[in-house]
Amino acid sequence: MEEKKLQEILQEIAGRTEESYPCTPTPGIQFAPDGRISEVISKAGQIRIKKRGQSQWEIWAPTLYQSCMNPEQFCIYCLMIKDMGNGKLGLKTRYKEETVDLRACETEVSPWIPQIHKSDCLHCTNCGKCSW
Repeated sequence: MEEKKLQEILQEIAGRTEESYPCTPTPGIQFAPDGRISEVISKAGQIRIKKRGQSQWEIWAPTLYQSCMNPEQFCIYCLMIKDMGNGKLGLKTRYKEETVDLRACETEVSPWIPQIHKSDCLHCTNCGKCSW
């Protein structure tokens, strides 16, 4: 059952495409030898996860980056989703990485639209997240 749910999530997010900014790494789908989807690199889909016992959803999505030195330059850092086997899903963005057990959480897949929003950084490290 978990494998079916995992493949449904991977197929749904793999089907989301949108022409926009350049991406790192290049969006795509990798298949296992048995024909199942093993990894998806997405620039147009996000996953919301609510773990058992928690009240808030955690959002995993690509990141829109604007260069602080050249504000006219944008890039999307893609969301990477991997089938880890045994009903586990590997999620990775430029800023964090986690393995999620699908038996212990609810999931939702939705479109992700690149938007610039100001970050709430206390100490500026010139990371470019805030677009300043």
